Amino acid sequence: MFFNSSWSIAQTANTKPVVKSKPNNAANPNFQGFLYYQEACAGIRLNTNGWNLFYQKTNLKTERKNRFTEWEFGHIRHEKEVKSASFMAGGGPTPPKSYVFGKQYSLYTVNWRIGYTHLLAYKAARNGVAVSFNYAAGPSLGILKPYYLILYYNSANAGIKEGNLKTEKFSEDNQEYFLDPNHIYGYAGFFKGIFRSKLVPGISTKIGFNFDFSSYHDRVKAIEVGVMNDTYLFKTPLMIYTANHKFWTSFYISMQLGSRK
Repeated sequence: MFFNSSWSIAQTANTKPVVKSKPNNAANPNFQGFLYYQEACAGIRLNTNGWNLFYQKTNLKTERKNRFTEWEFGHIRHEKEVKSASFMAGGGPTPPKSYVFGKQYSLYTVNWRIGYTHLLAYKAARNGVAVSFNYAAGPSLGILKPYYLILYYNSANAGIKEGNLKTEKFSEDNQEYFLDPNHIYGYAGFFKGIFRSKLVPGISTKIGFNFDFSSYHDRVKAIEVGVMNDTYLFKTPLMIYTANHKFWTSFYISMQLGSRK
């Protein structure tokens, strides 16, 4: 995933100097550019089906084409997910939290990709924009975390007490309560069930256009737009009685910050 606004020579004007060694401006006053060997940046990506945090490292080899490695952690949301408020006014050990009705698992992703970036347009001036095209692919590990709800098991109108509430994930035994809003007190929280997660192997790919608008050549400040896909070995059952997928494709926009040296 990959926001790569990298190029090995960042120019200060409309020239594209070619150098074979690291420049020394004092010894070579006619030199009009800077040579960089490495780029590192981090950022956040907002997808049409979730979000991602990423770190990217690039070895700058040539002026127009370079290779990068990216590490990413993210969350994929099913298109049918809608948050609901609890019908219950409270009275339990904690205030009721909003929940997603009919949800069975949450899907988190850990991706590692290798990709290439191609410089399409140089930065015309100090306040210009450099445009590059990039693509990448690599293994993905899906983490299916069970979705726990706090269920209300007392049908009598005797008030909500701690003994009436049970924290459970979906099963055939509790589906009558799990799928009835009148018995759902609220969401149990992110950490509940985290050690009962299932792992699903897959592949992650990405393709996008990067626009670097940093005013300084040794800094990265860029926006990227593109398409990404996570494909897993089998369907990931995020929702109950709703079509689930093993192919998750989304459009994204990302912001990244970093430096070159």
